[in-house]
Amino acid sequence: MPEVNGAIELGVAGSVAIEADDSGANASARRRCALNQRRRQIASVLLRRGWGYILKVSGLDHLAALEHRLDDEVRWLALFAHSLYLADTGRFDESCRFADEPYRVAPDARTHADALMLRGDSNLWKGNTAEGAKDYAQAVALAREADDPAFLARALLLEAQALMAAGLVDEAAARLDEARAVGTPVDANILYYLDTFVGDLAVVDGRPADALEPYARSLEHALADGNLTQIVLDLVCVAEALAALGHDAESLEVAGIGESQSAELGAASDTLHDEHLRALERRLGPTKSAELKESGRAAGPAERVARACQLARSRAPAHAVARE
Repeated sequence: MPEVNGAIELGVAGSVAIEADDSGANASARRRCALNQRRRQIASVLLRRGWGYILKVSGLDHLAALEHRLDDEVRWLALFAHSLYLADTGRFDESCRFADEPYRVAPDARTHADALMLRGDSNLWKGNTAEGAKDYAQAVALAREADDPAFLARALLLEAQALMAAGLVDEAAARLDEARAVGTPVDANILYYLDTFVGDLAVVDGRPADALEPYARSLEHALADGNLTQIVLDLVCVAEALAALGHDAESLEVAGIGESQSAELGAASDTLHDEHLRALERRLGPTKSAELKESGRAAGPAERVARACQLARSRAPAHAVARE
């Protein structure tokens, strides 16, 4: 079965890439972060495409037949990758059903925590906010025992996301503060995406104008790191904040940019914080909404982030833009 062997090889290669670290004495902390992020992206693509392909050609029943042939780590990687693959392609119902599998076979406490965060993501995107919050809380408890500040920072930020979805603003803010405190001394990679969480918190807290500059910075960081999926998410966040502020034309132009980016990647767009954007589209109707999105959809790939940041900063408070 060459496809099966290929999937296993991709799993092993992905595992190596995920754990790789650039410790060169002359590499700056920022460059190490970018390199590690790129390795994770490459590993993630390999894993998702590899296992997604196997399940596409063989069917889920084939997975049960394969399990006895895979060691614990590769089995976990394969299941974890497939659940990510389902979520990233917007198949949240399937991802939610499948997310229990990586947890079931996780070989140690750290992979159990990773599986809980994945299941929390699936529950959150599916709309099961309470279940997602429970998963994240359990993951944070395990991460606290791992003696790995960067891992704990990631778990805390993801728990903050669930708390925001539940409307628990103060608790979410506390998790963000703790993630920053434990992650900064070790240059935790996840903190380079802290701005997205800061923007989300401002929107949930009723301060959408304060979200625009953090979202713009996150877009620029994601572009520099080549994180195209994060760009999709941040574009929807900018559109949502602009919609909340009543800037209809700007909001829908950015939404159009996001739709083009999402379509090219085959990635699902953010649906956690888009109630103002959805309300705007309902108010204007499909024809007018499509008309206002058209200029954004027409923007070329090289222009998208710059244009979205320009629109965001044109409506951000002056003191926020001046900060960085």
